Amino acid sequence: MDASLRESCRRFHAASGAALAERYPGLTVRRMIDDLAHLLPRRRGGADGLARAYFGHLGTGAPLEHFTGTAFFYGRPFHVDGRVLVPRPETEGLVELALARAREGSVVVDVGTGSGNVVLTVALESGVPLRAFAFDTSPGALEAARWNHFLHSFGLPRGTSVRFAEGDRLGSFRGAADVVVSNPPYLKERADLDRVHPQVAAHEPREALFLPDEGYGAWYDAFFRQALRALAPGGVLLMEGHEDRLEGLAERARALGFGGADVLRDLAGRPRYLRAAPP
Repeated sequence: MDASLRESCRRFHAASGAALAERYPGLTVRRMIDDLAHLLPRRRGGADGLARAYFGHLGTGAPLEHFTGTAFFYGRPFHVDGRVLVPRPETEGLVELALARAREGSVVVDVGTGSGNVVLTVALESGVPLRAFAFDTSPGALEAARWNHFLHSFGLPRGTSVRFAEGDRLGSFRGAADVVVSNPPYLKERADLDRVHPQVAAHEPREALFLPDEGYGAWYDAFFRQALRALAPGGVLLMEGHEDRLEGLAERARALGFGGADVLRDLAGRPRYLRAAPP
C-alpha cells in the first residue's frame, strides 16, 4: 500500500481516538490499513477517494462491515450489508451445538437466517450431505443469504441442499426436522434498548434485534409450539438468546411440552443458548 495512505490512517486514528474508541472499540491502525488494502483494487476513485469515503464512514458509527461488505464467521467471509445483522463470534457456539447433532441426511432448519451464516456454516462444516431450509421475514436478508450461498456453494458436501424462503418462524415449513437452529430477535424493544450499543441500534436491522415488549412471550410460545410440531423424534431445538431471559424461556418451553430444556453457556461463561428436545 502507498506510504501516504498508511500515514493518513495513522493521523486519522490519532486525531479521532476518543470518538473511535466509543464507536469502534478495539479498532487499530493495522485494521484500518488492512481494510483499505483489501478494498483498493475493487474501488474506483483512487486511494485518496477511498480513504475519504472510509474515514467518512467511521464518522457515522455504522458497522465497518457495511463499508467493506464482508464479515468473517467461523473463519469464512460472508457478505453483509444494512439488511442483515453482522455475525457475532458468540454465535459460532450455536454452530458447534448444531454440528454435534448433524448426521448424514439430517434435515436442518434455520429460523431467522439473516446472512445465512449459521445454516451455511453448519452445512460446510458437517462434512456430510444435509438437507437444509432457511427462513426469514426479510426479502432483503434472503437476497444476502442467497448470495452467500452462491459464494460458498463450491465448498458444500456433494448432495447437500440449502433452500431459502420467506417465512415467519416455522410457519411455512412442511416436513420433519432433525435440528431447528435459530438466532432470533431476543431483545425487548423498550426494556432492553439501553443494553444495545447505540451504533448497533441505529444501523443494524431492528426487526432482527427486537421484539415488542408486550408480545415477547407470545412470540416465543408460538415459536416453541411450531418447533414441537416440526421436530422429528430425537430432534432438537437450538437457539441463541439473551442471558437474562433464557431461564424463563426454558420454563416456557417445558410448559408447552418439551421434554427437556436447558440453558448452556458460551466461552465467556455467560448463559447464551437454549437446547430443547421433544418428549
